[in-house]
Amino acid sequence: VVSYPDKKSVCLTPHGLETPEAKAVVPPQDNAEVQARVKALLTPKQVEIFDLLAMDGSPHLREEVAAAVGYSNPSSKGYANAVGKMSSLGLVFYPRDNTNPKFTDYPSHDPSGGFNLPTPPHTPSSAAAAAAAA
Repeated sequence: VVSYPDKKSVCLTPHGLETPEAKAVVPPQDNAEVQARVKALLTPKQVEIFDLLAMDGSPHLREEVAAAVGYSNPSSKGYANAVGKMSSLGLVFYPRDNTNPKFTDYPSHDPSGGFNLPTPPHTPSSAAAAAAAA
């Protein structure tokens, strides 16, 4: 039911799209709804980090982000765990200098683009919607 089209992606197979779970997914209506769904997965501190980075999609100094969300030390375990989980979710990455967190082009880790959270192309929601429209 799952396929891996490349090293960074996972998607449902045609069989996976026919499962009741995939058919029950309601695609988000707009970018604001996608962001709200993502924020629902995050802790309150991670939401603060998300909102700060979402303002412009540019890299921000680690120290500035940490201070803006209430951490006095950007090396603290709390801050590292918060940003680390966001990185694991594919929401942020550290550019080549490895110091300044930046949003990814969701869901890839390609550092060349800016920030936008469109409906990911290989999710049950968009695939189910496409299948339903066909």
